[in-house]
This record gives sequence, C-alpha cells and structure tokens, in this order.
Amino acid sequence: METSTIVLLVLVIAIYLWISEYYFKRYLGIKLQSRWMFSDERNKLAVMIDGLILILFIGSIFHLNTGPNSYTVSPVIRISPMFALVFLQNLNRGIEERLTRRDEKRYYHNWLSSFVMLVTFIIIVGE
Repeated sequence: METSTIVLLVLVIAIYLWISEYYFKRYLGIKLQSRWMFSDERNKLAVMIDGLILILFIGSIFHLNTGPNSYTVSPVIRISPMFALVFLQNLNRGIEERLTRRDEKRYYHNWLSSFVMLVTFIIIVGE
C-alpha cells in the first residue's frame, strides 16, 4: 500500500470522526443510538432487507473466494462484498431512521458512515 493511500485513509477517518463526534453530537446535538439487527424497535421490512443483504454478502464472499476461478479474481474484488455490506446496511438503516424517526435526525450518522465506506472503497480501488 502506498504512502499516499494510507494518508488519504487516515484523513478520511479523521474527517469522519470530526464530523460525527464534534459536529453531529456536540454542535447539532444528534446522538447516535445503535440497535441490534433484530431489535424489536426496528421496522420489519428494514430487518428483512438487512437479512437479505447479509445473505447476499455471505453468498458473494463464498463465490468470489472459493469459486472455480477465484485465483484469477483481483483481491480488491474479493473483498468488495465487505464494503458493500457495510455501505448498504448503513444506507438501509439511514433510510429507515429517516422514515420512522425523522425529527431525531439520527440518520445523519448512518448516511455519513455509508459515504465514508464508499470513499474508502474508491480510495483502495484507485490504488
């Protein structure tokens, strides 16, 4: 991994922490409340979508890493389902929070996490 890639990743993490901890929590007063995937407070459709994303993640990991031609696939492509899992689940939870508890604005944290995952993946792919 090149030095510029590491510097960019550290910069992305620093910006994420600053926005999440300082701007969202302290300045805007938006608290992050994490919930378990199968929490009773969650919308059933959102839980089903999270479950589908998890099943697709497991299937794609096995297919990309143990398939007949897995040795020819790039390592970045083989780990891409992990980025997709975090990106899609945070995006799904952000949409769920926006639809159910709009006034609390906790969806900002989820959407920020999705954006950071996307930027991180772009940085790693661009190496």
